[in-house]
Amino acid sequence: MSNLLSQGGVELADRYAPLWFFGQALNRPPCYPTWAFGGSPTSSDIYDDAHKTPAASQCGYPNVGCKCRNPGVGIGNRGPAFPIYFTYKRCNDNEVRVVYNLFYEKDGAEVVGIETGHD
Repeated sequence: MSNLLSQGGVELADRYAPLWFFGQALNRPPCYPTWAFGGSPTSSDIYDDAHKTPAASQCGYPNVGCKCRNPGVGIGNRGPAFPIYFTYKRCNDNEVRVVYNLFYEKDGAEVVGIETGHD
């Protein structure tokens, strides 16, 4: 267990990482996870207020994937890289809990004039 938790738990998180599947409705691409603090596939996040990824504005339903990062590939194809943020807690000598998080520029859409997402 200690071996898996060395180096900040990266090996543990990687070994047990979930598979992610993203749905698409009405032939409209979804928003896709992105970096919370300005990172990219080739650079790390910079964790300060100046590098926070700004929220994308809402669009009318069903166009929920507008003005945000989209997969950019057709259905059935592997999507581009995205970050998976994780935290872990060692509960005892035999149990560790890992939480995986994704960051989206926005969530939801405007439906009948009501914004259903969050900024």
